[in-house]
Amino acid sequence: MSLDANGDVWILDQLNERALRLSGPDLHPSGSTGPLPPDAEDLAVSSDGRALATFSPLRSRVFVVEAGATREVPVPRALDPVVALAFGVQRQLLVATAYQETFPVGSPAAPRSEPSVFAAKREGAAFLADGTGVQVLRRTDGRPEVILVRAGSERTVDVGRRVLNRTVHAARVVGAGGGVACLRLEHEAGAVPLRVRREAVCMEAATGRIVLDRALPDPGSNLPRRELAMGGGRLAFIHPENNGLRVVAWSVPGGAP
Repeated sequence: MSLDANGDVWILDQLNERALRLSGPDLHPSGSTGPLPPDAEDLAVSSDGRALATFSPLRSRVFVVEAGATREVPVPRALDPVVALAFGVQRQLLVATAYQETFPVGSPAAPRSEPSVFAAKREGAAFLADGTGVQVLRRTDGRPEVILVRAGSERTVDVGRRVLNRTVHAARVVGAGGGVACLRLEHEAGAVPLRVRREAVCMEAATGRIVLDRALPDPGSNLPRRELAMGGGRLAFIHPENNGLRVVAWSVPGGAP
């Protein structure tokens, strides 16, 4: 799943090799795009909604679809595991890894060489509107700590930390926009059998103020590669259920440029 600058939700339908677009406050279906590569497992959409990018872990390639043409960008296999895909400035493609680092891999017209990709690494799983990177860690006391970083003249500089006053077992950055960062938090709700309580939380980076806090249901019949995504001032959530895929989008105060 991915969102464009208008807050429209795009969903990768891998089985039918297409992307579905859901628009407006009520998320009504407004079209589809395809065909997409059959082995695509992640999706990004450009801010204007005119270009789609899908990532194939099997081939370690990003496929960009625009104006009916499909072009490729290679991704160094050393970046494994890639957990997110995005469009950056001037439609440069960005891949984020599980180590909360982001790498520009270029564009179809100008793919980066492998040394250039690693030399341009940025710290952060996602980025605020001013370019500040966002990472999260679980402290020894169990509380999640959001770390804000910026590139200095010689190294990345820690410019702020925000600690959430709740105990968790896991935390992950799922998106950022404007001055807000959004996380997925997980807590143990029962030991035998193991039960996990999940929630989506969005925080104002400058102050640490919580602007959105939503409980998430247990995973459904399958767990999407990206069940939470942020864009256009909204946080979207997809949840597989017995009768179909439920899609929810919440407005995030301060989450748009």
